[in-house]
Amino acid sequence: MVKPSHLKRRAKALRRIGEDGNLQSLHTLSRARVDDVVIVPARQAAPSISLSGFLLLVASFFLFKGCAIAWFGAVDYVASVNGLTVGTLYEQAAAFLMAPDILSQFLANLLQGRLP
Repeated sequence: MVKPSHLKRRAKALRRIGEDGNLQSLHTLSRARVDDVVIVPARQAAPSISLSGFLLLVASFFLFKGCAIAWFGAVDYVASVNGLTVGTLYEQAAAFLMAPDILSQFLANLLQGRLP
């Protein structure tokens, strides 16, 4: 059975939480059991990066590759990337990522005359 003093403490806590504006605490306090154990539901983790942020990251990576191809020239760029394929595992992964592709070459052709 719930005691009246317990109800007074809970009402006071609910008023204080309502003044603070912390609705999550209000929700968890309303789910308290009779034996003063507060049940806190697990929060779902928000994604660390949004989809638009990820797409912006990918677009800037392709733009970076296009700028590098336009700056160094296609022949020198391919020679540098091929030099990475015989290195360590990290260098091989970098060579795989930095290999020229259609989008990077297209961007390099657009930037060819615009870079100093």
